[in-house]
Amino acid sequence: RVSTATFVNIDLGEKHSIATGEIYTPTLVHAFSMHSNQHQDSPIQTEVMNTLDVFGLIGREKKIFVVLDAYQVKPTEFDLLAKTYHHFGAIDIVYVLVKLDDLIVIRLNSIGTEFRMLSINDPVSRLFPDRLANLSGRPYKVICLENPPLSFRSSDNHTIGIDIDFIDIIANHQHTVVEYNYTTRPIKVFEPWHGTAIDFATYRITHRDEENDFAPLFLPNQHRWCLAVPKAYSRIMPQQILWLYATDLWMLIVSFIACCIVYTSFFEKCLQKRFPTTYPMVNTSLRILRILLLFLLTGYYTAILSSNLGLSQIPTYPRSLQEFSKTNIPLIVSHPESFQFLLDNPRLMSRTSTWNVTQRYNPTKLALLQLCDLFPYTIQATTKMLGKQLSRHHYHLIEQPVKSSICMSPFRRTSPLLSRFQMYIRRLNEAGIWDHVVRKWTIWNLQAHANDGDTHSTLKLDHFMPVYIVGGFLYLLAVGVFLLEIFTHRITLNTPIIIQAITSSERFSTDLSIFKDTLNVLQSFGLYGKSRKVIVLIDMNHLNQAQINKLKLSYDFVGVIDILYVLEHFNKLYIKVPELGNSSHLVHRSLWATVQQLFPDRLANLSGQPYKVACIENRPLTYRTAKNRIVGIDVDFINIIAKHQRTVVEYKYTKSPIKLFTSWYDDQFDLATYRVKHEGFAYPFMPIYFPNQFRWCLAVPRRYVRVIHRQLVWPYRCNAWVLISTIVAFFIFYRLVFKERLYRYFPDAFPIINTPLQILRIMLLFLLTEYYTAKLTAILGLSEVPMYPKTLAEFARSPIPLIVSQLSEYQYVLDNPEVHSKTIEWNFTAKYDPSGLALLQLCDLFPFTIGETTYHLGQRLSHHHYHLIDEPISTSICLSPFRKTSPRLERFQLYVTRLNEAGIWNHLMSKWMMKGGHMSPSLKMHERQSLNSSILQQLHFVPVYVIAGYLYIVAVIIFILEQMVSRLPQRFE
Repeated sequence: RVSTATFVNIDLGEKHSIATGEIYTPTLVHAFSMHSNQHQDSPIQTEVMNTLDVFGLIGREKKIFVVLDAYQVKPTEFDLLAKTYHHFGAIDIVYVLVKLDDLIVIRLNSIGTEFRMLSINDPVSRLFPDRLANLSGRPYKVICLENPPLSFRSSDNHTIGIDIDFIDIIANHQHTVVEYNYTTRPIKVFEPWHGTAIDFATYRITHRDEENDFAPLFLPNQHRWCLAVPKAYSRIMPQQILWLYATDLWMLIVSFIACCIVYTSFFEKCLQKRFPTTYPMVNTSLRILRILLLFLLTGYYTAILSSNLGLSQIPTYPRSLQEFSKTNIPLIVSHPESFQFLLDNPRLMSRTSTWNVTQRYNPTKLALLQLCDLFPYTIQATTKMLGKQLSRHHYHLIEQPVKSSICMSPFRRTSPLLSRFQMYIRRLNEAGIWDHVVRKWTIWNLQAHANDGDTHSTLKLDHFMPVYIVGGFLYLLAVGVFLLEIFTHRITLNTPIIIQAITSSERFSTDLSIFKDTLNVLQSFGLYGKSRKVIVLIDMNHLNQAQINKLKLSYDFVGVIDILYVLEHFNKLYIKVPELGNSSHLVHRSLWATVQQLFPDRLANLSGQPYKVACIENRPLTYRTAKNRIVGIDVDFINIIAKHQRTVVEYKYTKSPIKLFTSWYDDQFDLATYRVKHEGFAYPFMPIYFPNQFRWCLAVPRRYVRVIHRQLVWPYRCNAWVLISTIVAFFIFYRLVFKERLYRYFPDAFPIINTPLQILRIMLLFLLTEYYTAKLTAILGLSEVPMYPKTLAEFARSPIPLIVSQLSEYQYVLDNPEVHSKTIEWNFTAKYDPSGLALLQLCDLFPFTIGETTYHLGQRLSHHHYHLIDEPISTSICLSPFRKTSPRLERFQLYVTRLNEAGIWNHLMSKWMMKGGHMSPSLKMHERQSLNSSILQQLHFVPVYVIAGYLYIVAVIIFILEQMVSRLPQRFE
C-alpha cells in the first residue's frame, strides 16, 4: 500500500540493484535467508555487515525488522544473527518468525542475553522502547589521560576534571555510571575497530578529512591558539611618592616643620625663662598638636601610598595583536608554516624563530603560542621545555586567537550511544553547563596553584602598614568610646532589671498617687518604649488587693509588659505575671519557674493585637488609591514587620498630618508615618527612625545645543581632510591642464594613463562617501549635546538661577557666593517660569514631587524636563512619632534596622519607584512620552538632508566647471 517513492527494494546479492550514494532509511526490513550465503565462510556476519554498511546504520539509531522463515533458519543460526546485530550496535531491532498460520514477534532484552516475546498488536513504543534514555547501570567505558584541567589524577588517586564532570552529568541523565581508564599518555584505541572494550576516549584530535577506525565525537571546546607575551613594567616610584600630596599641602607641611624648628630652637627657652607659669599650657598644647599632625599626615600618606601600590609599575607589554606586531619581542614556534597569520605578516615572520628541541632558550624574552583555554596549565610545561620554568604570572595572554581548529574525540563506531551522547553534549552546552563547569574548575585550579606565582604577589611587611595605621585609629577610637561610656554611665543609668520594693501604703493613698509613682519609676530609669524587666516586691500586710490592682493597671497603661509581682504574705512568697495575650490578667508562677517562664518574649508574637498607624498623602511612601486602599513604601514595610510579629496593621488616612499624643492617655495610635525634622526639641512622643532621611538635591532644567555643521566635520580628522583636498586638487589640475596635453602629445599612452585614473577617482569618491555616511550615521546621537550642569561645581559656574523658599536654612547656598548671588527668594504670590529655574527637591522623592513643585511655581512639568544632581546639599535626620507609653518601640526599631540592613527597604524603593503599575498616572503618561521619544523621527535625518544639499551644491559646481572647461578651447580658437 506504499508508493514506490517511499519503498526501496535492494538485493545485496546483486550489485546492480544497490543504489549509489547514501540512502536515508528511517526503518529497515531485512528478509534473512541462508540459501544465498551458503558459499561464504561467515555468511551471517557477512550479511549483517553488508546490510549495516549499505544503509549506513553503524553507530546510528535506526528501527530494523528482520523477517525469517521459522522452518528454514535453525535456532543456532537465529541466535548468531541476533547477537551479531547486537554486537554491531543495532539495538532497535525486532525479529519476525514466519510460520504457516502465525507470526512470532520477538526481540532481545536491553543487555542482549535473552529473547522476549511480543505481540503483533503491540504499539510502537513497546516494539521499539527508548533504550538509551535509561541504560540501567550499564556503564560507559572511557579512556582519559593527564590533561589538566580537562582530566587529571588527584592526590587521592581519583580521576577528576572538566571532562569528567561533564560526562558524569550525561551518564546521570541516562541512569548509568562511567568507568574511567586513566593513562598518563594517549594509547591506541579500538583495535580491532569493532571491539567493545572501550566506548570512547577524551583525547582531542584535530579534525581532518580522512577515514578513521572510529566515529567523531565533538566536545564543546576546540583548539584555539593565542599569543602569550612576557610581562614588562616601568617603575615610577619617585613620582608616585610626590603624587600623594598637592603642592599647597607640601608647602603647609614645610611651614609647620619650619615653625616647629624655630619654636624648639628659640622661643621654647625664652618662654620657659620669662613666663614659667604660662609655659606648661603653651608647650603641652603645641606638643599635642605636633604629635597629632605628625600622626595624621604620616597615616594619610601611608594609606594613600598603599592604595596606589599598583601604580608603581606601569605595564609596557602589548595587549593586542596590533600592539604586538609593532614591538620587537621575538616569537618562537615549533612549525611556523602551519600558522597562516605568520605567513600573512612578513614582519612577524622575520622575528619568528623555529623551536629547536635540543637547544636551550630564555623564555623571559620570548613570546609563545599557547592554547587559549589551557594557558594557565600549559605555560609551565612549555617554559620548562624551553629552558626555565615560569608560571602564568610572568606572561600576559592576548585573547585574540591566531588559529582555530576543530577537534574531535574518538568514539566506538559500532556503539549505538553516539548520536544520543552527542545530542546531550549539544543540549547541555546550549544550557550553559559546559561554561559553568569550566568556570568551576578554572577558579578552583587557579586558587590551588596560587602559590606558583612570582614574589610580587606575596604579602610583605610593608603591605601591612595600612593595617598598623588603621589599628592605631581603632585603638584611639576604642579609648575614646571607653571614656565616653564611663562618662555617660555616670549621667544615665543603663539598668536591665529594676526592682521596686513597696513596704508601706503611704504613697499609694489615691489612684493619682499610684499612677504618679509609676511614671516616676519609668522616667528615672528611662523605660519609655523599652523592654526592661521590672520586679515589684509587695508587702501584702501594708497594701490591699485594690491598691495592687491599681498598681498593675498603672504599669500596664504605661507599657511595662516584662513585669513580675512578688507578693509576701505571712512569710510566704507568691509570684504573679501578666498572662500572654491579656496583660490585664495576672497568673501564678512557681518559685522554681525558669526565666523564660517568668519573662516570656511577649513582643515576638502579638497574637493579632494590631498596630494603629496614622498616615497621610505622601507619594510614594503612603497614599490612597482609586479603590480606597492605602498603599506605598511605608505600608509595605510596616506590614512586613507586623507579619513578623504575627499581627496586623490598622491604618487611618488623612490628607494632612493630625496632632497626635496630646496627653498621656492618648492611645488612639501606636505610631504615625509622618516625617518630622529632628531638631533636638522635647517631643510628647518617642522617635522612630525609618531608613530614609531628608536629602535635598538640586534639579536643573535640561538644555541641549545642536551641532549639525560641526558634526559634519567630525567623521574625518585634519590629516584625512588634507589628503582628500590634495587628491581633489590633483584631479582638477589633471582635468584642466595635464589631460589635454597628454592626449595631444602622447596619444598612444593616453588610454593607459587616463582609464586607471578615472577608475581611481570613481573608487575614491565611492569609498570616501560611504565611509563618511557610515561614520556620520554612527554618531547621530552627538547632534544634541547636553549643556546643563551635572555636578554642583558645574552648577556654580552656570548662569541658571536657583529659587529657594527659605534661604537661611541651606548652608550650601550661604557658603557659595556664586550660588548665593543668583538665588531667588520664592514669593508664593508670584508666578514663575520653572523651565528656566533650578529647584531644590528631596533626592529620593524627586519624580513624585517635581510635578507639584512646578505647578505651584506656575507651570506643571514632569521629571523628564529636569536633571537631578545626585549630590545632596543638605541632609537632616528625620523621625516619626511613636507612642511614648508603648512597649513596642524598641522591638519595632530593631526590625526596621535589621530589614534595612537586609536590603528590604531598598527593594521596596526600587519596586515603587520603577514599577509603572504603582506610580502616579502622570508619571505613566510621561513614561509613554519617553517611549515615543526613542523612535526615529524626521529630525534625526537632518544630517542626511545636509549631506544631500552639499552633494547637490558640489554637483552644480562640477557642472559649471565642466561648462567652463568645454568653452575655453572654443574661445582660444
